[in-house]
Order: sequence, then structure tokens, then C-alpha cells
Amino acid sequence: MSGMAPPGLTRADLPSAVVTAPPIGALREKFFVQRAKDDPGPDGGLTRSYQTLALIWASVEPLDGHLILAGRDVAAATGAEAPQLRLLTRYSLFLAEADRIDTILYWRRRRERWRIHRVADLAHRGRFLALDCTLLERVAPSVP
Repeated sequence: MSGMAPPGLTRADLPSAVVTAPPIGALREKFFVQRAKDDPGPDGGLTRSYQTLALIWASVEPLDGHLILAGRDVAAATGAEAPQLRLLTRYSLFLAEADRIDTILYWRRRRERWRIHRVADLAHRGRFLALDCTLLERVAPSVP
């Protein structure tokens, strides 16, 4: 089974490449998968609203400093933003395509919206996904 240590070893003894699944109970942060929708406003401009598509549970890992710096180098060359956060969640076909369809995650506990930049299937087994995200916006407390 993926992510399980052989007898006599703990997860900490294994190289990170061998441990492909988060530990049991690690998926404890609730995120709402959303899609932005721009509607014409009363003043002639556009009003942005968000449609919630799904609820997921994930573990949250800040990216290491060297990964952020490397991401900034790539971002500077390509004009994209550098990911700041990695989420590990259960595999879903819907999320496997999230980096191509401009999907947003709303972290209600922190009142933040995150844009998904990269999606990776851990160990290519269709069990868990790693989502690299950047902060899109902080939501005012009056907005649910």
C-alpha cells in the first residue's frame, strides 16, 4: 500500500519520494472549489461572483524557501506567479484538470482565495493530488 512503511520503519525513516500519501488524519483543512463568474454590473462594469462547485479536504504545506525562490525565477522568466502553498488531497478527475480551467480554492477558516497553478498526481496512481497554489485575495469578514 502506498505511503506505508515496511515493518520496523516509520514514515520519518523513509525518503520523501517513497512516502506518496499523507498520513491518516492529515486531510483536515476544508476548501471550497470555486469558479469565478463576471456578470454585468448596474453601473456598466463587471461584477465578479464565485460559484462553489465542490468541497474538498486537504493538508496544507507551505513550500520550502528554495522552491519558492526557484518558482520566482521561473515566474520572472514566464510572467507567471510563483506558488506559495501546496495542498495534498484525494484524487478527483475534476481537480486533475483544475490548472487548465482557472479553478479557485476558498479557504474559509482563513478567508482567502487561492489560484491553482499546478496539479500533480502523486506516484501516478490516481489516489492523491498535489496542488500548488498562489494567494489570489483575502476576503473581507462581512463576505461569507
